[in-house]
Amino acid sequence: QQQVTQARDAHARERRTIMDRVPAWIACVDKLKRYEFHSASYRESMGLLASEIDGRPIREVLGEEIYAVIDPLMDRALAGETVAYDREHTTPAGEHRKLTFTLVPRRSADAQITGLYALGIDITERALAEDERERLAQVVRRSREAVIITDQDTNIVYVNPAFERVTGYSRHEAVGTRTGQLLRSGKTDAQQYADLWRALKSG
Repeated sequence: QQQVTQARDAHARERRTIMDRVPAWIACVDKLKRYEFHSASYRESMGLLASEIDGRPIREVLGEEIYAVIDPLMDRALAGETVAYDREHTTPAGEHRKLTFTLVPRRSADAQITGLYALGIDITERALAEDERERLAQVVRRSREAVIITDQDTNIVYVNPAFERVTGYSRHEAVGTRTGQLLRSGKTDAQQYADLWRALKSG
């Protein structure tokens, strides 16, 4: 019995060491929705000590507002479903971060669900980059100037509405066609062709 206990404790220490080295939010929760273990990133992001989380109900640690959102998601995970969701988080320093979480059922050796694993990744920078790309895409779409994007072989991969209006080609007709082939087809007059080709060559 003592050897079993020692082996279990050694395994727990090893698991915590591994979890603490992973730069992600990781937590293990039992069926009663209490913390069993958690990574250093998880604790630090909330400004809490391990003693302030160990064995405590998620409701007490995260607060009623967040718990109201994630409680039904945890119920789904505890019913056997893998669940993904995003949520906002404010760090102890007052930074606003965007996180994506995945809840995975935890099963025993006989396949019984004993709790869940929560994996959280900070996607703030990725979300900001996506927002920036979307703003740029809106500018291009709304531009009154014809915009054409090609790959390195001058195959057209995108045209904006102004291009369709100026050249008379629909996006469906243009995308996938080589620029020279499209613009020399006779639908674009000589001056438009010269202007567009000059713009393409200049990048």
